[in-house]
Amino acid sequence: MLNYVWRRILTTNPFMTASILSRLTNETAMAYNFIGMTLDELCDDIKNNLQSLLNTRAWQSETFESSQTNLFTYGLPDFSHDYFDQQSVQHSLCIQIAHVIERYEPRLSHVRVNVLEEKRLQRLLALRISALLNSEPVQAAVFESKLDLVRQRMEFF
Repeated sequence: MLNYVWRRILTTNPFMTASILSRLTNETAMAYNFIGMTLDELCDDIKNNLQSLLNTRAWQSETFESSQTNLFTYGLPDFSHDYFDQQSVQHSLCIQIAHVIERYEPRLSHVRVNVLEEKRLQRLLALRISALLNSEPVQAAVFESKLDLVRQRMEFF
């Protein structure tokens, strides 16, 4: 019964549909537009969308203002030149990640990103992304990931 209630709630909220990327690449995501999504399906879809978003590098140019939302500003800026042994640099990256998520993932709000663990020898950062789902009723969502600083790749688990 609870599963049906969530499907009904998520069906009636336009922000609680599958992402456009999922709808273009996944046949079952198209069905979500008609039958709705469970909370678990929604979180999985958001996680996949975040992985695509955060593994994309934004094109850096002064032609495009940072306040614009467009294809050229989609993703994270290149951070290969940053020195992540400093906590201030890690904090700056967390702020950038939260800003990008709030801009390009409309199903989430009040995004916070924290460093859980740093593995210097392996050049990995473990991150926790906490946010609120823009749904009725509002639900908290937590995503954990690891960021490979050498390859600039983020993986969610």
